Amino acid sequence: MEFNYQKTLEKNMRLENKISIITGCCGGIGNSIAVGFLKEGAAVVIVDIDEAKGEKLVRDILIHYNKMAIFIKADVSNSNEVNEMADKIFKRFNKIDVLVNCAGIYEDALMLDMSDEEWDKTLKINLYGCFYCSRAVGSYMKKQRSGSIINISSIGGQKAPSIGHAHYAASKAGMNGFTRAVAYELAPFGIRVNNICPGVTEGTSMGDRAIRNVGKEYIKSVPLGKFAVPTDIAYGAIYLASDEANYITGATLSINGGIFME
Repeated sequence: MEFNYQKTLEKNMRLENKISIITGCCGGIGNSIAVGFLKEGAAVVIVDIDEAKGEKLVRDILIHYNKMAIFIKADVSNSNEVNEMADKIFKRFNKIDVLVNCAGIYEDALMLDMSDEEWDKTLKINLYGCFYCSRAVGSYMKKQRSGSIINISSIGGQKAPSIGHAHYAASKAGMNGFTRAVAYELAPFGIRVNNICPGVTEGTSMGDRAIRNVGKEYIKSVPLGKFAVPTDIAYGAIYLASDEANYITGATLSINGGIFME
């Protein structure tokens, strides 16, 4: 088959008519992914536990972009709420093309001092939430025999994070393994499952706190010599959600400025 380079260059709206769910949209990375998807032609369902911020984001999108966006309140750590969310979306659109699992928390607690509640909360939101959403949405994708699931993990799941975040590291390492296993399981149904591991990202609540704590030392390890910004992560998510990545599954895209080159 001859490759038409000019046609590829002229192709716009890479996510046109794709029904996309993005959890944790009220955070910096989730917000940037939502806007990026909208610009590429997707209809975006914003899922977050913060109703006020979610509704405001939809209003801002309608004002500034005049694109299709709706908000559904759901706690990703609650499987019943997640199942209801997926049901509502499928009944409204009759398909779900993309799921981005972006909801997450990053809290401080030394392992020896960590309570059961602190451990459980981080695992429930970061890892269980990814599982609950993937299971609920994946069931519909299986019926339609297509779909793309993108998990927003972290460099903290690939290497030792700063002290005081064992629960966060465990949750993100779990997401990395979960992605590979589920990609293998869902591949026969035309569902792609991929992972993005951002480095410390400036302009997010998690990233800005990490920068205040360990920023000077961390930046020394980054070959590109700068922190990520939310749009860096959004560009990766757009690619993985698009048909341009239709032969990519089970992969981890590390958007970290080259930290693992050494």
